Amino acid sequence: MQIYGFYLKEKNDFEYSGLYTEWKVPEHLALDSPELEKQIAEAGNEIGFIFPVFDVADSHDVALIERAGKLLEKQDTPSVVMALNVPLLDKKTWETMNASLCKAFDAVVDVSKVCAAGHATTSEGVAAVIEGIGHMLERPGLVGLDYSDVCSLVRAAGNMYVGWGYMSTDKSDDVRRTKTAAGIALSMISAQLPTDNPKKVRHAKTVKEIIDATIAAKVGDVGEIRRVLFCVEDNSPTTAIVDVFESVDMVDKIMDDAQIVLSVRVEDSLPSRIIMLASTNPLPELS
Repeated sequence: MQIYGFYLKEKNDFEYSGLYTEWKVPEHLALDSPELEKQIAEAGNEIGFIFPVFDVADSHDVALIERAGKLLEKQDTPSVVMALNVPLLDKKTWETMNASLCKAFDAVVDVSKVCAAGHATTSEGVAAVIEGIGHMLERPGLVGLDYSDVCSLVRAAGNMYVGWGYMSTDKSDDVRRTKTAAGIALSMISAQLPTDNPKKVRHAKTVKEIIDATIAAKVGDVGEIRRVLFCVEDNSPTTAIVDVFESVDMVDKIMDDAQIVLSVRVEDSLPSRIIMLASTNPLPELS
């Protein structure tokens, strides 16, 4: 089982020394080993977010992730677990496992669905989750978020759906390129959402139709989405916040009642893209 995370330099410092650190839980450790408990506890204490990645078809990985979930429940570290090779399981087995994962972790991502929707590799699917959350916390940015804001949107998210879209290199129309990237990301998310109608055709909407959509013409089932992490990153110095808001407004109109949290970073080293992470669960009520 692999675990990814990113370290906070200090408890209240939201910059981190690297996007993520990766390590594997040693296979020789018994599930009830004090050493395993110590490793998970130390990871939870040192990392701002924890992203376990496991293979559902590997019985050892499954046993480890169940144990890790129980240990993480004792901590306050937000966790997003990513499942690989879900298609290898029958539907009933995955539904049972998924229900258990949603209780132990804040969010569950079926990487197989993400990759199928975006014609992407497993590593691209995993990286999109980590970068979509991680880049929201990194400074500087035109629009930034603090750690508690991002945590609140990941907490109790349940099944989380991930989409991304790259902006064209044509920077003559920044509104169009941001809207197009948002539309592609939204189309990916739509393809992952469950439906009661097996004949429903996914990707029936073109990107232009997505861009021109209104409340009366929703894409797939995205009207069910209740929270969205909307991360914009661009290397174009001409990017204006008003152009970004145009794309956010487009997404907002397509959805019924979603809370959208925005992060915008412009930097030469960044790819030009929009990453969205969405959940159909409503935000938890503040106690």
